[in-house]
Amino acid sequence: MKSVKQFLKSNPFLEKHKDFLKKLLSSVYVFFMSLFWLSYYKLMFLIFGIEFICGLLLRTSSHRKTLFLLSKFGAKIDSNVQIYPPIIIDNAWGTGDFSNLTIEKNVYVGREAFFDLSNKIIIRENTAISGRVAIITHTDTGLTNLLSSYYPHRTEKVDIGSNSWIGFGATVLSGVIIGDFVVAGAGAVITKSLPQYSVACGVPAEIIKKINKQGEK
Repeated sequence: MKSVKQFLKSNPFLEKHKDFLKKLLSSVYVFFMSLFWLSYYKLMFLIFGIEFICGLLLRTSSHRKTLFLLSKFGAKIDSNVQIYPPIIIDNAWGTGDFSNLTIEKNVYVGREAFFDLSNKIIIRENTAISGRVAIITHTDTGLTNLLSSYYPHRTEKVDIGSNSWIGFGATVLSGVIIGDFVVAGAGAVITKSLPQYSVACGVPAEIIKKINKQGEK
């Protein structure tokens, strides 16, 4: 029996186009494997709900798989987005999917980012979300009546502007709107909205300086 190499050499057409055929077969394989895994994920989603997909996101080490799962289950993910796993998604059960998450083009998200999808999270283009950043869209003290009278349950969207940088381990609380070209320092707790071209640090975060629009230091 002829080997594959011998068979290719004996057929001038196949030998001439072997590189193209390899790419074609590889593409067909990837296509059908994607269909298989998507069918499997959708079946598990129907049985166990969105929390099963959240668990996959927490366990995966694949950048592509993270983007694949987020986009296939409702998140709006634009082009050239980099999300480094694992990513932690909480409270997606409210909508039953990831539709409260919008990430525009050229966004970077570091490892162990935490997204609370009780309400909408919007990350505008060219923005960097460093590792272990937490974006919280709701407040809830639980069943303690005394505390809830002071801090009632609320849920509000978070909108992070374009060309901004949220430093490592920062926390963005519900209702915060961050303008374009904003820097939030590492570990900052952002409790109120920040205007464009500002730098904020601390707990709670306060504006410490402005960024010059012309790029002058």
